[in-house]
Order: sequence, then structure tokens, then C-alpha cells
Amino acid sequence: MLVFIIVMGMAALLALLGLVFYRTKSPEKTVLYLTGDYSGLNATKVCRTAGRRMLWWAAALVPCAFVGFWNMKWSGCLAVGVLLLCVIYHALDFSQNRDRYRE
Repeated sequence: MLVFIIVMGMAALLALLGLVFYRTKSPEKTVLYLTGDYSGLNATKVCRTAGRRMLWWAAALVPCAFVGFWNMKWSGCLAVGVLLLCVIYHALDFSQNRDRYRE
């Protein structure tokens, strides 16, 4: 039960961050948290993309939490694995396809 609560808490936190990034009123300030440097980037597009991805990450963690009722070890491993894959994909996409997010 504890693993379920922890993984669902991570999902809720990611969903909250995703909504904040997706619906931000000042994307120029928010992009600084994501990239550190937004010179030449379309801040609105970067915020919406990152926010949408975080919402998908949160949705991917929900099934991992329910696996915790069946096997707690697998639930933790799945949650960490899913998050690692998502973050690696996000980092690779933003570094290799940076031109897609330019103005």
C-alpha cells in the first residue's frame, strides 16, 4: 500500500507540474526552469510541449501504482524505469531537435 501511495504521489506531482507548464501565463520565465537558456526558442511551444509530456508521464505512472497491489517490487521498478525512459526521451528530443522549438 505504501508503494501505491508513493507512486500516486509522484504522478500527482508530475500532473500538477505539467498543468503549470502547459497553462502558464508567462512562458518566458517558465522556460528558464526547463532549459536555463531560452534565446531563440519559442517559449510558448516549449512550455506546452513539456507540460503535455509531464501529463503523459503522470498518466504512465498510474498503472505502475496499481501493479503495487500485486507486487510491490515490480511497482517501484516499473515507476523508476518509466520515468527514466521518459526523461531520457525528453532530453534527447530537446537536444537533437532544438530547431523544432525555435521561433
